[in-house]
Amino acid sequence: MSIPIPIKPIVYLHGEPTIRFEKKEVEVMIHHQELTLAIVGKFSHGWPDIAFLRNAIPKQCGLKAEVRIGLLCDRHVLIRCTIGEDFDTLMSRQTFEIKEKTRPYLMRTFKWDVSFNPAEESRFAYGWISFPGLSPHYYGESTLFSLAAAVGSPIAIDAATLNKTRPSCARVKVEFDLLKSHPPHVVIQVGEGDGITTELQKIRYDFKPKYCTNCKLQGHDVDGCWNLKPKITAGKS
Repeated sequence: MSIPIPIKPIVYLHGEPTIRFEKKEVEVMIHHQELTLAIVGKFSHGWPDIAFLRNAIPKQCGLKAEVRIGLLCDRHVLIRCTIGEDFDTLMSRQTFEIKEKTRPYLMRTFKWDVSFNPAEESRFAYGWISFPGLSPHYYGESTLFSLAAAVGSPIAIDAATLNKTRPSCARVKVEFDLLKSHPPHVVIQVGEGDGITTELQKIRYDFKPKYCTNCKLQGHDVDGCWNLKPKITAGKS
């Protein structure tokens, strides 16, 4: 990851000056610019100045290590975490209330990626799923990650599950592709040959962010999209 990216030659494709990077070179860029644990914070209705946010976000969001915060564009700030625990904290809730004196500002968070566009937010997001009634012998990390892969990419297991202090329901954090449908259950088969037993394990979605395919934004879906609903003029019956 410490290998520098060489200066690229300009080539002309169809008369257009073009530079081409390999995928592994982009990964090196992300590492060098400390964007591996980067998060975008979006303010929906107004936002404080950046100097206030640099002080308020770490304190009010309960972060434990240094974070670097900068204005990204429009209503978005880029938050670069230095430890995974702070990244998980910022991705664990749908919204954060950032208070400036008596006025609150709502901030939503989503994972930064190279395709970030303020007009078209990422379709990938973190959320929690549960497996109610799952037998405790399935509570190993590799087993739970195998089950969670039916929904998305497994990220972490909550502490109560790992410590078996709540053995009636296992919880796993996953990365969702919000454009895909997600199953209501996963089938578990045990045995071999003619001795296979089958059970349906219910999947409960504790927190799954919404995504609007019309606006290409997180936070709402097409059913709640104001841009698709007729505008109601004031005073019209």
